[in-house]
Amino acid sequence: MSLSVKIERVAPMLDDLAKELRNQLDYANDHHQRVVQKGLLLYRQRLVYQVKIGEQYMEGSVQDAVPVHTQLHLIQPYIMNCSCPSQGICRHQMALFFHVYSQVRSVNKWMEDWKKESNLAIQDLFDSLRGKANDLLVKRQEQAASGSVLDQWLKRMEDMFDDLMTQRMIENPYVLEMEVKQLYRRIGQFAPTEREWIPMYYVVSALFLYKKILLLLEKLNQLEQGSRHPVHRFVVQLSDDVVMNISRLSASALPFAFDEILAYVRQESYTLLEPQTFSPVISFEMYRELWKHLFTKSEWRMEEDKRLSDIENRTFMQVAGLICIKLIRKQDAEAHKLMTTLGHDSLVFATDWINLLDNSMDRIMSFIKHILPFIPDHIAEIDNYYEQNTFARSLISSIDRFQLRDSDFTVFDELLYELLPFSERILSTSFIERKQFRRWTEFLMSQKMNVYELHPDEVKVVEKEDPLAVLPIFHCSINYFIGQKNRQSYKDAVRLIKRTKKVYKVLQKSDMFDYYFDALMEEHKRLRAFQEECRKGKLLHA
Repeated sequence: MSLSVKIERVAPMLDDLAKELRNQLDYANDHHQRVVQKGLLLYRQRLVYQVKIGEQYMEGSVQDAVPVHTQLHLIQPYIMNCSCPSQGICRHQMALFFHVYSQVRSVNKWMEDWKKESNLAIQDLFDSLRGKANDLLVKRQEQAASGSVLDQWLKRMEDMFDDLMTQRMIENPYVLEMEVKQLYRRIGQFAPTEREWIPMYYVVSALFLYKKILLLLEKLNQLEQGSRHPVHRFVVQLSDDVVMNISRLSASALPFAFDEILAYVRQESYTLLEPQTFSPVISFEMYRELWKHLFTKSEWRMEEDKRLSDIENRTFMQVAGLICIKLIRKQDAEAHKLMTTLGHDSLVFATDWINLLDNSMDRIMSFIKHILPFIPDHIAEIDNYYEQNTFARSLISSIDRFQLRDSDFTVFDELLYELLPFSERILSTSFIERKQFRRWTEFLMSQKMNVYELHPDEVKVVEKEDPLAVLPIFHCSINYFIGQKNRQSYKDAVRLIKRTKKVYKVLQKSDMFDYYFDALMEEHKRLRAFQEECRKGKLLHA
């Protein structure tokens, strides 16, 4: 059964799936926005392949930093599977959805509907929370008589952690991972019943457990293992939970009863900048989210700025934290100066910096200009090709190129050139989208790419819009295939020669093709197999 027939048969179920995804994903949630935007980028970069559509499900592969296999259920939309470690809906599932959905409906229309429905839901939620505010405040005041809510939380968590440690000293990394996961689940069982308090409880519990894990690993002399340690996967989950729950908290005004807890969390955020080799990127991500979305009062940010500025011999993480606060306060010039002191090491957090720039193209382009000189040294210091590729692609994906103005593309192109060869595909696509076909040709010639390494749709677009621009690529590709000197490459060369002939015909320069082809045959007259393939292709007469 062909792909188009399958899509027609499952179109009604695709509509149901589209509606379910709009319901599950909250446009006001930054985490959900990032999932959708990254999935949309993967789809638009044509990184979804090997798609199969059945009567009840669809599955496919997505070429991310590493290839992943993902699956969506059409009849039961809540059943989703992906080989990546993300919890819930991930960018790979969204990329697969957009890839298939685009065959029957408009992806842009889905995005517009998602934004409209989410805005209505946010208003309903706000009205509901406002109605419950007084009742919640009264309840918290009653609880205060029996002791601080925060003290109760921390004491229970401390007791549960101590119970785990007194039972036995856990030295096996894999056993440690299993035990802390179970402990986190047990802590979650004591979460408050009030909906407004649940996100704050999980923020506190995740920060508490993260700190305890680092202290335990230091005691076991296992900090140096970093991302190779089995418990690192769980630490990533803790970070994701912090980010998700901060997003939930920032969606509405916080009650006064949270003041004591916010003061505690602020104090804990200082420890996230302490030097450690296990998970500095994760620590910084949590610090960034806390100060970007939870600690929004200007006086708090001024105090944090002053606290970090007054430290004389700041560590790398403290400088990074100060840069974070400067960017949040829109003091970009001071942040850039601090980044210069860190050199190319500051690019470890490049995507974090961009996420703090409020999607302002002026600020983003200024930032890109500043980091351009650091990129070659940073990539050279990364000794793993896949990590280099991950860095390049994450940096590119953090910039929404669909919002770039004409004046921004000069800087954006410079960035893509610095990130070569990891940015080849996106740079090629960018030239075509802007109808800069001659620059597209010059770029491909400089990269020595043959026509079959390109996306066929892109070549067809240039062939139609500016036929003259594809001729250099065709000529070089023909020479490349002939130079391979094997039967299959000769067949590829003949197919391309016939295609080149059509281009010359469109340009009304068939005589030039005849001259070119005669010269080509004369140059390779000793290649009998090539001559034979030309006769089979009816380019030569027997």
